[in-house]
Amino acid sequence: MKFLPMDKKKIVVRALSGAVYVAIVVSLIFLGSVGVFPLAILFSILATIEFDRISFGGRKSAAAIACDAVANGLMASFAGAVFVPIVLGVRFLIQLYSKSNRDKAVSSLSSSLMSVVYIGLPMMSLSLLSYIFGVYNGFVEWIAAGFASLPKLSCATLVLAMFILIWLNDTGAYLVGCMCGRHKLFERVSPKKTWEGFFGGMAFCLIGAAVFYGLNDFSFPGDDVPLAVWLVYGVLVAVFATWGDLIESMIKRNAGVKDSGNVMPGHGGILDRIDSLLAVAPMTLIYWYLIVTAVMSLNL
Repeated sequence: MKFLPMDKKKIVVRALSGAVYVAIVVSLIFLGSVGVFPLAILFSILATIEFDRISFGGRKSAAAIACDAVANGLMASFAGAVFVPIVLGVRFLIQLYSKSNRDKAVSSLSSSLMSVVYIGLPMMSLSLLSYIFGVYNGFVEWIAAGFASLPKLSCATLVLAMFILIWLNDTGAYLVGCMCGRHKLFERVSPKKTWEGFFGGMAFCLIGAAVFYGLNDFSFPGDDVPLAVWLVYGVLVAVFATWGDLIESMIKRNAGVKDSGNVMPGHGGILDRIDSLLAVAPMTLIYWYLIVTAVMSLNL
């Protein structure tokens, strides 16, 4: 097996910026909801700005982009979602009084609504995860207690597990794809993705899910969560993370750009970093809250 040739300087830059990104995200998650809410809002605003710049031929006005960013920031805040219709109303008025013709106006408004569905709702799912599953002060209280024992995660670990499994999927897909990737996954959308890389990412996710199962007593009403539930979640993360990646690749290919931005050296933009999260966060909320909790509460 042989790795594909890679630029060493690019690898170093990518690794350093990636390490900073991971450190910031994990630190905010450790703060509980106090950190997760701002993280979701920041992701939502920055990703929306990038999305608007590459969609609609990059011809959206600064006012339109600002309205979209505010709307999705409010969506991500969860409580502020009630004000989204007002912001979108302002967005409509801006478009109404712009000099765009009717077709361009409809296309611009459609892309704004798409950003709410594509970015705003998933980021609201992230906020809801931290709220519903009580990420409040789980880790903070554990640290204050002097690291007396491993945290039961009191559902707080779910957010951390989601991010780590996404990163493991990316790492596994990249390494296995570089070593032995031969069969293209969806070449027209993402030429570098392979089936070997996809299953490599899934294998890494399964290992990570098994580790999270062994590290804590992640409890739900009725009983502890069995290993099978974690393993199924690992498979779902691999599938939805890849799906999210492909969706963003399709958007970028349609826009004729390689990266959504340049916020992170070696990684591109924020949208490039959270493309998988945009698909995984809603799935995680539905899987653990609507399916697992319901089944566990019935003692099935």
